[in-house]
Amino acid sequence: MGALIVLLTTLFLQTSFGPIAVTYEPTLPAIVVEGLEIGQGDSIDQRISVYFGELNESVLMPELIGDYRKEGHKILFRPKYGFVNGAEYTVVIGSTLGRSGRYKVSVPAARNDPSAYVANIYPSTSALPMNQLKFYIEFSKPMRFGGAAQYIKLYRMPEKVLETEAFLAMSEELWDPEGKRLTVFLDPGRIKRGVQPNLQLGLPLVEGRRYRLVIDKKWTDYKGATLTHDFVKEFTVVAVDRESPVPDDWHVQLPDAGTKEPLQITFNEVMDYGLLHSTIVVVNMENKRVNGTIQLARNEQDWLFTPNRPWGEGKHLIIINAWLEDLAGNNLRRKFDVDLNNPNDTPKTFKELKIPFVPIKQKL
Repeated sequence: MGALIVLLTTLFLQTSFGPIAVTYEPTLPAIVVEGLEIGQGDSIDQRISVYFGELNESVLMPELIGDYRKEGHKILFRPKYGFVNGAEYTVVIGSTLGRSGRYKVSVPAARNDPSAYVANIYPSTSALPMNQLKFYIEFSKPMRFGGAAQYIKLYRMPEKVLETEAFLAMSEELWDPEGKRLTVFLDPGRIKRGVQPNLQLGLPLVEGRRYRLVIDKKWTDYKGATLTHDFVKEFTVVAVDRESPVPDDWHVQLPDAGTKEPLQITFNEVMDYGLLHSTIVVVNMENKRVNGTIQLARNEQDWLFTPNRPWGEGKHLIIINAWLEDLAGNNLRRKFDVDLNNPNDTPKTFKELKIPFVPIKQKL
């Protein structure tokens, strides 16, 4: 074992052409395949596939996206989001090259002390609809991209049965720009009625049952350190929600002019955490955006906006993008699970909802 190259795992497939060696080389860093003949017309990424963790035939696992490169007699693979310290990878070589095999490669564990943790999982409510669409996992620090599915476990309680096909397998993970919030979808194919996954497996969640969502502390941050502890969210499942939000049922609480009191919208149901931060803006009488801070309360049923400067007098507008959703993915324009035979399910055409308001003028 050389000082510069750490051979963590090497598996050999003996053929008449000699052995194939698959290793991890930390100085590059890259997974290195040696002893494989690549013809001039062969596409490397169609002949070699790399997966995070141990490949499980019963669970659809996305192939890692990355850069395949031939350097001399070696083929190098570097994943788009880098390697995860302390993790295993599976390299599959297709039989179309005259060879076939499966190889495990390990990346050394990080020596950094754990400090990152899961700050929260949204929705924060403990009662979710049977057709719940997604979760937001929020971390205290930026995380390492790639392989998230290995650390997210959903158990049906009290049996502690692992739901292996609940989540949508995605090759591109949905992180916010800071790398601190990941969006995870329950399989939409199981939620939408009439499509094959729904007909075969049913919805991922069952009304009346209790579930436990566990985030494994082995997940690593951007420095390669694991989380300080597991995070557990327990919830029960209530009836499906197949109705769009109704703005007429919302209540707007007005602030006083000349103050920094928050403007508040009270919804009649729990709304999507991420979209509450991105689909609602406030403009003043000059049609200029009012800058401020958004806070959520009552398990994402209340939206509060505190301006950076005191409210001015005169007409203001709350502008809400029609893509604002509830927990089941129903937005202001259309339901997530549309019944094509129901004329009431015809999508609306408006793009945004405008709610005028005037801050309350204080009496002298």
